[in-house]
Amino acid sequence: MTYVDELKRLFINRLDAYEIQQRYGRWRAVHEPLTSLQVLNHVAGMITIGVFSIGEDGRVKWLCWDFDIHHYEGSHPKNDILLMQSKLKEWYGLDSYIEKSGSHNSYHLWIFINPADKQVALNFNYRFRERLKELGIDNRKVEKGAQGGTYGCNIRLPLGVNQKHGNRSTFFSDVNLEQIQPQELPELEPIPVPPTNCAEQSDSLIDVEVCKQLIELDTYLYDHYLEDKVDDRSGKDYLICKYLIYHGVSAETIYEFLLTIKWSKVRLRGREYFDRTYERAINADPWVVSI
Repeated sequence: MTYVDELKRLFINRLDAYEIQQRYGRWRAVHEPLTSLQVLNHVAGMITIGVFSIGEDGRVKWLCWDFDIHHYEGSHPKNDILLMQSKLKEWYGLDSYIEKSGSHNSYHLWIFINPADKQVALNFNYRFRERLKELGIDNRKVEKGAQGGTYGCNIRLPLGVNQKHGNRSTFFSDVNLEQIQPQELPELEPIPVPPTNCAEQSDSLIDVEVCKQLIELDTYLYDHYLEDKVDDRSGKDYLICKYLIYHGVSAETIYEFLLTIKWSKVRLRGREYFDRTYERAINADPWVVSI
């Protein structure tokens, strides 16, 4: 089999949408069929493709943890990634594979699984995270594969060029893609929040505290919500609205939740501003993590 065949077998969950990385690292969504020629051009370094973690059938076939050096102050991510790799094997019998992501001293840790419902992947990562915390590792901000939404998250397809840094991603020398076989992901105890896409459930189940838990489950949104990395506060209000609408949260509960966030413009501008933001969010395309 060719590199193209192996990349499609292991990494590509869906063929109806993907992303293209621009020169300075930004991503542009493409809602067109992903072809073998485009994957070949990715391997050749002519373009750089990002793939989504959730398939058209709502299932995933990999989980990936992204370790960037800028998340580590005075330390190195390699220690955490090797410890996580050993614990995946020790606790769950899962083989994992380390990729140098193309960014300086940054890595991806992959596990490949038989297609599983995205909620099973969410449950696994949540429980894995709980055990890692006891060892001093919080993988909430690095996990890429187990997320909500229609598409999940976007991650750079391996063996391509990081457009921001100009480096090609490579797996550690002992990794042969042809020899990798999917594994069965353990079904662990469900996470203590309403399941993804729970719009049909009673909103009485989803209060402000549950909203906070939902936000923490999403790596992209949690990172921006907690660490205040986005300067455009109205843009963050919009993202929060869009994400919680997807989870079936009512307008009233979202409004009450935004009032608890110190940076939210809802606290300053009031209900009329919120209503405009909510209307824009509810009429937008379905939630995608990498907006």
